[in-house]
Amino acid sequence: MAIQNLAARGQMSNSAAAVLTAGTSQTFLIQKVTIANASGSDVADIKFFIYASGGSPGNTNQVKYIGSLVDDGEQVVSELNNQILKDGDILAAVAGTNAAVNYFINYAKITT
Repeated sequence: MAIQNLAARGQMSNSAAAVLTAGTSQTFLIQKVTIANASGSDVADIKFFIYASGGSPGNTNQVKYIGSLVDDGEQVVSELNNQILKDGDILAAVAGTNAAVNYFINYAKITT
């Protein structure tokens, strides 16, 4: 077994899209998710989903909802710590405004 500490970063879309996907025979332990407002205005309706490979984001697999981030560069550390992705599981995210929210995900990759 091997363990690597890794990070993923990017910008959220205004349609739900994968931000982190575990590969075959891999387990990802999410350590910390930080989001930051990168626009000049408030951003609403930020959502995170976890679902299996072949699935899709929806109300039944939503794991976090953040009502809004104010326009002053507000950052939020999400309560997604210790969520686990295994064998193709997906962490997806969406924001009410396209390319207005940056995400930073710290996770441990465990390979068997």
